[in-house]
This record gives sequence, C-alpha cells and structure tokens, in this order.
Amino acid sequence: MVVGAREEAYSDWLKWIFEQIQSPAIIFTVILGKTDPLMEEYCKGRLIVNREFGITGIDGAKRRTDLELVFGNRRAIVVEVKKGSADIIDVRQLQDQLQHRQGFDHYILLATSAANKVYGGGFYVLTWEEVCIRLRHIVQQRHFKSAVQTAMILAFVGAVEQNILGLPGNFARRYRYNEVISSSLRYRIQTYLEKTHL
Repeated sequence: MVVGAREEAYSDWLKWIFEQIQSPAIIFTVILGKTDPLMEEYCKGRLIVNREFGITGIDGAKRRTDLELVFGNRRAIVVEVKKGSADIIDVRQLQDQLQHRQGFDHYILLATSAANKVYGGGFYVLTWEEVCIRLRHIVQQRHFKSAVQTAMILAFVGAVEQNILGLPGNFARRYRYNEVISSSLRYRIQTYLEKTHL
C-alpha cells in the first residue's frame, strides 16, 4: 500500500483481515481491546463484513458506512475509518450513522488520535496504534494456519505503521542498531516496541 492511499484501501484490507479471523473473541480483542463472553454468545453465526452501505444524512448528504460486522443475524460492530485525528471529523457523519444504522452493539471510530473518548454521541475511539499492536500480538500467538494470512496481516500492519503512524521503515532494526533517528522519534519507537514486545 502506497503513501497517500485512500481510507477505502485500508477499510478493504481490514475487511479481508476480519474475514480471515472469523472468531468473535479475536475480533473483539482487536477492536474492543478485550473479549466479551456475553456478546460472543450472541455472535455464533458466520461473520459478514459489509462495506460502503449507503445512507442519506439528516442534511441530505449521501454517506457510506466503512465497515459493518455482522455475525449471523447479530449486528455487532460499525467501524468508521479515518486516517487522521478524530478531532477533525464532521460529527454529523457519525450522527447520521447512529441514526440510520441503529441496532449495532458497538460503534467505533478508528483514528490516529483523539482528544475525547466518544464522538458524535456514541462512537468510541480506537487508535491505529492499538490496532497494529493487537494484530501483532495475535500473529505472535499463531492464530493463523496460513503463512499467506500471517504475511498479509503483517504487511497491513507495516503499511499502517509507516503511512499512517509515520514510523520509518525497519524501525525496530534501526532502533536496535542505533541508526540515525531523532531523539523524539527514538523515544516514540522505544515506547511502541515496549507495547508490541518486538
């Protein structure tokens, strides 16, 4: 994935990743940060990930949902994908989704950063850093039988780390071998490596 790729490209890749995972427990860990045994009981059916479901906003604007995760008949999670900060999003977009896509258990706003925990009256913030770290942990725990699945998920994580989070290529190796990195970036990489256990 190249620098400047549109949000749709990241949404498509996330759709593919969730379809490979299938397990509600693992998906909840990636998106919610924890398993939810009660909700897992309701999510027994096969996962379907809907993309670009069209809605008409309160102001007449045409909008689309990025990701809708549905297990059987259980409407589990809506994810709005943003490459930037949650603080620059038009909250009407989120309010329209809450209005027109009611009945989901969780509404998530995926962004690089956020000043608040909730936006638009019901979208909870999930950061790209959290997604990358959680996906790395899942790969380390060998939840995937296929080397292709593992490679594609790690490729996605690497693309996000470089293109959205702004980490340099081969940041772990460059950090370990003291290659020239600014002190602020070095501290950021150190903190990230501690979280990922790389």
